[in-house]
Amino acid sequence: MLTLIRSLSLIHLFFFLFIGNTNKYSIVDFKSLYIIEIITILTSFLNTDYFIFKLFTYVAYTILIGIIYGTIHDISFGWISPQYWRYKHRPYSPFLINASNNDNNPRTFQHAFIWGILATWKVSLILGFLLSSISLFKTNIVPLYDYVYHVFYGSFIIYIICAVNFFRLKQIVSPKNVLRVLNGQSYYLFYIMILSLMIYFITY
Repeated sequence: MLTLIRSLSLIHLFFFLFIGNTNKYSIVDFKSLYIIEIITILTSFLNTDYFIFKLFTYVAYTILIGIIYGTIHDISFGWISPQYWRYKHRPYSPFLINASNNDNNPRTFQHAFIWGILATWKVSLILGFLLSSISLFKTNIVPLYDYVYHVFYGSFIIYIICAVNFFRLKQIVSPKNVLRVLNGQSYYLFYIMILSLMIYFITY
């Protein structure tokens, strides 16, 4: 499981670097995001008994799982409903990605790799410190593998629920609003997952 997360993260970084070298985008525009992802990937390789480094490792895996989830979420759902990327997607943000909403190519694939990290790393950072603290500040600590396993499959379950709900929403919600509604619902699901994992790790 740990190897899988690291491998998927390296694949994400590779595509992210490729996108940053296209004519439409520049690596400089995403410098902070590259730094965050590279540091996080390197931290995931830490293997030490020092508490602070162990804490950082747990947090790093949480961030990486969040990036993987966000990217897959936006690739799959954004590809089916590209109107989401065309209709007022953060129109007042100075972030350069909004410029690509002004031409005739929705670029859902490129958007997904950028927003996959931009939209998730802060939430994952907070979630990671919360869950890892609960997992480590106890006599019977939660092993890293078990921690990563439950966070990963918790995210996978959220994706499945979103996928089922996505096709339902397409029948009852305007296409340009489908992913906006779906994203809002996914945040509620994340809150439920956080609460469930907190309870599980406390009673582990």
